Formats: sequence, structure tokens, C-alpha cells
Amino acid sequence: MPTPEQARARFETISPELAPYATRTMPRRRDTEHPINQAYLRDRHRDGSLKHAREVGVEQSDAVFFEQMERIQRRGGISHEGNGELSYTSQVRAEFPEIQSFLERPDQSSSRDSNSNPQSVVKLLMDTGATRLEIYSDRTESDDMRDKRVAQIVEAVSRVERAGFTMPSPMHFYLPKYTRSIKLPSLRTENAWSSFAEFYAPNRIMLSPELLRTVPPANAPRSIAVNINDPSAAIVHEIGHCLHFTQSPKSYSDLFHTRFRQQYEHIAGAISAYGARNPHEFVAETFTAITYNAAIPRGQPDLYRALGGPVPARQTPAPTVGRTLAHTSDRSFPDQRSDRAAMARMPPTGDSSRYSSGSSRSYAQPDPSSWDRRRADVERGSRGHGHRGRR
Repeated sequence: MPTPEQARARFETISPELAPYATRTMPRRRDTEHPINQAYLRDRHRDGSLKHAREVGVEQSDAVFFEQMERIQRRGGISHEGNGELSYTSQVRAEFPEIQSFLERPDQSSSRDSNSNPQSVVKLLMDTGATRLEIYSDRTESDDMRDKRVAQIVEAVSRVERAGFTMPSPMHFYLPKYTRSIKLPSLRTENAWSSFAEFYAPNRIMLSPELLRTVPPANAPRSIAVNINDPSAAIVHEIGHCLHFTQSPKSYSDLFHTRFRQQYEHIAGAISAYGARNPHEFVAETFTAITYNAAIPRGQPDLYRALGGPVPARQTPAPTVGRTLAHTSDRSFPDQRSDRAAMARMPPTGDSSRYSSGSSRSYAQPDPSSWDRRRADVERGSRGHGHRGRR
């Protein structure tokens, strides 16, 4: 049994390959149940790398995934507290896209609608390029809402493939009907989940219906997804986490609870404020910039590679170095941390034939007005090293 001093030293140890760039401090209160925290207290390989990094990363994600799903199931939903007919302006619907699901709920006599039993979902199968998509959707969500959300996934995956990256196949996407609580008609909200999108190793991504918002949230800090006004960029960001884990599981798993050493905070922050939050977010933000063929500030390619950032499987045009993304907003996504494969083992229900492999059904790109006239590509006119500040 290690002494408290030995336990702290082990917990704060990082692979020699990562130690020049990142540091980890043992928190006063540590969740000893989480696999990643247990792994940091064990002995390492002779080269200082984390033992069983891939297995530990998946176990950690399983634990968080179950926690998030249970919280969303327990607290997510919409309830109507008053009387009278519900009528909402286009502006309100733009900020609360889930209202459509409530107005189209199967049981119109009920004043509350929540997520369906997670043991009964609709499983959609699609092929996008070389990637098989397995999408788990609430069986009571309307076809219109589901199609819009699937279109965002297809756009994001297709963009990553066009950038030359090879994705794990299959990729699993989870689409809870509600990820927050909304009280009508007052529009009071309570978040059941702190994210819009989140990756869980090895190949799972959960997405909030809030990605259908046509305006970014007012309290969102800066990230590339908002800077380029494209909600699908949030999904690309999570795919970046996925490929970071896939290509460099030792680095990915050894970077939990870390922050940049002071000399690298400025370099990380030049990509976006979100990118400076921690090494995981820097890698995902830089990956997003590469995928959108955006300019990469000087010094960042080396840092990206040192942290195990994913590289394309085939040659693509090199990104411009020395300029940052055009800054079009000072807002970004809320905090998103990592993620149990409960839904991965759920028995599918419902008709998914129209989405299955070989189907002729096609998906249009999301509405061009999404997120205030989103652009397909970023502008490249701004100079300098970007904005300080923030996965």
C-alpha cells in the first residue's frame, strides 16, 4: 500500500514523451472508482508509458457514459405547467429545437414528455464512404427531427473522410431525444448534461438535439465550431477525440486531468480559447481546423504531433501555417468531458430499413441558415495568433 506521498507521485507521473508539454496535479478529492484514476496509481512500463492504456481508456469511457445516460434519462424532458394552447415563435423554436419533439409527442394527453426507455431504441444503419454508421435514436422522435440530426452526422463524417482520415468502422452515434429539462411556457431550463456532443472510447459519440439550434448559446465560450458557424464542426471535434484515441491510445489515456505547462498555453490558445483548456481539447480543436482546411498558427503542428494528434491516412493539401481561423464570434460550446456501453448493447426496435446499407435515401445538408448563416469553409483573411482563452 503506497504512502500518500507515493500515491501523489504516481498519480502526477506522465509519460516522458508528454511531460515536457503537460502536467497533472492530484486533486484533493479523487473519484477512486474511475478506472483512469486507478491506472495512474499503478506501476508503468519501463519507458514510462501507461500500462493497458487502450483498455483503461475504454473502461473510463464506459463509466462516464453510463453516468451521463442515467442523468439524461432521469432529468431530461419537457413539461407544460400551464393551460391553453402552446404557440412559439420561430425565434423560440430556434433556441429550443426540442419543442418540436414535445409538440409531436405520441401521447398528446400528457403534459410531460421524456426520453423513451433506453432498452428500446431505433437502430439506423448507414454507410458513409468507408465508414459504417450505427445510429441509436429515440423511437418516439419524429422522422423530421431524426433526419435533421442524421444529416449533421453524415456531413461531419463525410468531411473527415474527404480530409484523408480513416475512421473506425463502425462508428456508434447516440441521439437522446432530450438532454435537458425545459418547463413550458416559462422556458425555464435545467441542464441534465453539460455538453452538446461527447466522445466515449472506443467509437461512441453522443449528441444533443441542441445541435439543431440555429443560433449558438449566449453563454458558450469560444471554439472553432462557433467561429465558423457550423454545428457539424462540433461532431468533427468529437471525431477528433475518437481518432486521437484510435491512433495514440497511450497519449490519449495519459492526458486526463492534465493542463498545459505555462510555456505552451499561448501556443494552444492560438487555435481557439477552447483549445487552451487542456491537451485533449487542443488536439480535437486542431484536428477540426485541419479537417476544415483552416490556417494553423505557427508552433501548433509540432505540439499537435507531440501530443499524439491524429494524422490522415492519405496525402491531403497541407494547411496554411501562421494565421488563425477568422474570428466571427466570441462564443463556443459548453464543457464536454469523456464518457458505458449500455446503449451499445440495446436491442434495436422499429423500422430502420430506409436507412440501412444500400438504401437509396439521401440526406440534404443542414439548412444554410443554421447557426446564423453557417459557412462551408472558414475565411482566411485574419492575421495574428488568434484569441486567448478555451474541449
